[in-house]
Order: sequence, then C-alpha cells, then structure tokens
Amino acid sequence: MCLALPEVFLSVCKSMKIKLFLIFCLLWGGILGSTGCTRPARPQQTLVVAAASDLDPALRDIAAAFQQEHQVEVSLNFASTGTLVRQAGQGAPFDLLLAANETYIATLEQQHLLVAGSGRVYGQGRLVVWQNEETAVRVKTLNDLTLPEVKRIALANPEHAPYGQAAVEAFKKAGLYEAIKPKLIYGENVSQALQFAQTGNAEVALVAFSLTVNKPGRWFEVDAALYAPIQQKLGILRTTRNEAAARALADFITEGKGKEVLARYGFR
Repeated sequence: MCLALPEVFLSVCKSMKIKLFLIFCLLWGGILGSTGCTRPARPQQTLVVAAASDLDPALRDIAAAFQQEHQVEVSLNFASTGTLVRQAGQGAPFDLLLAANETYIATLEQQHLLVAGSGRVYGQGRLVVWQNEETAVRVKTLNDLTLPEVKRIALANPEHAPYGQAAVEAFKKAGLYEAIKPKLIYGENVSQALQFAQTGNAEVALVAFSLTVNKPGRWFEVDAALYAPIQQKLGILRTTRNEAAARALADFITEGKGKEVLARYGFR
C-alpha cells in the first residue's frame, strides 16, 4: 500500500501534463487561425540608397512616400558624391546611387559599375550663400565676402563635393578666389558646411539651396552663370539584387511623386 500511492500520484500528474499540453495546442492553433498566420511573415524587401548630402531632407520625404506606396523599405546613406562613388567602386552594397553631379555617374558607367542605361538626370542643383540670422555682418553679394568682418567661409570640400567645386569655380570667375582663399574652411560634405554657419563657426556658407528651404536664415542665390550647371544624376549599381525595386524608385523620383518633392525643395 505504501508503494501504490506514489504510482497513482505519478499517473495523475502524467495525465494532467497531457491535458495541459493539449489545451495549449488548441489555444495556439486558435491564435494562428484567428490571425491567418500559419508561418512567419516574409521579411520586407530593402533598398540601399546612396545619396548626395544635398538631398537630405528631400529624399527622406520621397523615401517615406515610396515605402508607403510600394511596401519596400528604403535605407538611406548620405555623404559627398565623391565619397559615395569611391565606396561604390570598393564594393559597397548600394542598389541605387544619386549623385550631385552627372560626371560622377559617367565615371561609374566607364567603370562598368552601373546597370546599362539606368543613368538619368533627376534635377539641377542651385548654389546659395547662406548666413545664420544672428550673424553680425550681413553679406548681400559675393564681393561682400572680402569684407574684413567675414573671417570664415564654409563650403564642401571641392576635392569630392560638387557644390564645393561649384563655389570655387564661382569665386574664380568673379575674380575673388585669391582674396578669400585664406578664409575658406571645408566641410566633409555640403551638410557639414551648412552646420559651420549655423553654429557660428563660419560667418557664411556656400551650400545647396535644397538644404536651406526649411531653415531660418539669410541667403541669396549665386549667379548660375558663374559655375557649370549642377546636373544631378542617378544610376542603378550592377551589384544590386533588387533591380526591379531600384527601377521603381528611380521612376518614382524622376517621373512620379518624387519629382514634385524635389521641386518643393528648390531643384530645377
């Protein structure tokens, strides 16, 4: 009799475990059935996009609209165009590259790094002189950059940034370059150049108009005759695994809603 009690107890426990297991299975099956899920959801497709710094924040708005319409996640990487092109040449996993100057896309085409025929112009950039509203000296013309009160002039590094190249070209054509050369400080890209002026580390910055649209400040546009047109072009990288989605985004930027967004941010 002393040994019978544990055996009965174990039998009852086993029976309870089986019943609990069956109840759990039924409940879990009901949850799956009510949600219509019988297997894990398929991961959302992702596009990796490399973009010139002057496209921030315009491209963020475009990406948000594209993601909502096409259910494709867009991962944005902003830097100077020269930096992005170098990274693409080194095998960076970009699907689409938006350059601030068409010559860089031509370079990628020559290196056979782009899908044939995928290059297309998406807009023309505009160069402006921008100042923080709190800056004491007021600059109204390029000639004012020679004033002694203007001690630092920020621009994107002309070695790899199209807007920096355009600024230097404008200075030279206006006959001002040698006079203001000692004042020049360089940002890694056009966004950083703007930050120098925003934070008071420079009295003025020559930057993309698209970056200043929603920022309080004083600005004037540089005469377009002083620099070569900043024709901005995009291209699909040959290494992409999402060519169809990349083409859809390229169409969205150049022909769809993206075109309206670019116009809103001042691209010609």
